[in-house]
Amino acid sequence: MCKEDNSQWLQDEALCRLYSEYVGIQDQEQLSTHWETIRARLNENGKAYKCIEQFKFLSSRLATRFYYPRILELAKQEPTRIFIDIGCCTGTDLRQLLLDGYPGTCLVGTDLSRHYIECGYELFQDRDTCPIHFITGDIFDSKFVVEQPLPGQQPNLARFQNQIGIVYSGSVIHLLQSIDEVDAFITQVTRLLTPGGLFVGTHVAADRTVSVYIPPRHYTKHWVGVHDFKAALQRHHFGDIEFKLEPRLTREEEKPYLDVQCHWLSFSAVYYPPRH
Repeated sequence: MCKEDNSQWLQDEALCRLYSEYVGIQDQEQLSTHWETIRARLNENGKAYKCIEQFKFLSSRLATRFYYPRILELAKQEPTRIFIDIGCCTGTDLRQLLLDGYPGTCLVGTDLSRHYIECGYELFQDRDTCPIHFITGDIFDSKFVVEQPLPGQQPNLARFQNQIGIVYSGSVIHLLQSIDEVDAFITQVTRLLTPGGLFVGTHVAADRTVSVYIPPRHYTKHWVGVHDFKAALQRHHFGDIEFKLEPRLTREEEKPYLDVQCHWLSFSAVYYPPRH
C-alpha cells in the first residue's frame, strides 16, 4: 500500500492551474481523486517505482533542469527539430514542452510500457487532441531502432535514425545494471541523433561506479560514477559536456550498505560523430 498522499501537490498553485486549464478539473477534491486513480492504474503495471508512489508523474521534472531553457530556445531557432523522450512514462514532460511552445508534431515519446502511455492519456484526458507521437518498444532492441517495420507491424523508431535533434533521458540511466548497459544505451542514442544533436538527461549517479545489494528491498542497485559516465559520453563522441550535481537523499534502508555519495546528475552533451 502506498503511504504517500497527494496533499502537498494540491498546494502547488502552478500545478493545479495546469490541471485546471489543460485537463479542466478545478475542484481540488475531484483533482485529488483523479490523481489517486491514475496512480493506482500505474501501479497495475507491476513494479512500483518511487516516482509513481510519490506522485512525481504529476508534474514536469524536465522543466526544472538547467538545460530546459536551451531546449525551448532551440525549438524557436529550428521549429522542425525533433525531440524524443526515452522512457517517457505518462508523457508529462512532453506535454509541458507542448504547453511551453514546442511544436507538438515534433515531440516523440517512447517507453517499454504501453500501459504508462495509456495512463498518460487518462491523466491529461487528451487522447483525441494530443499531437505527441507515442511509440512503444525496447530501446535496447536494435530492430526497434534501425529496422523499418513491415506492413502491418507496430511503428518503431527506425524512421528517426539520425533525425532527432534532442534526445532526453529522465530517470532511466540509474535503472541500468552495468556500465556495459550504459554504453549500449548511449550507442542507441547516437543512432537517433543528428550530428550536432543534443543529449540531455537526469539520473542518480555516485562518486564512483558501484553495485550494492540492499537486503530490505531484495534488489541490487547499480549507480554509474560521475567520471565514468563522462568517459562513456566521450567514448561515443560527445563534446561540450555540462554536468550539474544536486543532493540525493539516501533512503533509510540504503544507509547501512552504502559507502558512496549519490547525487542527482543533470547533463547536457552535443554529438560530434567522426567524419569518414
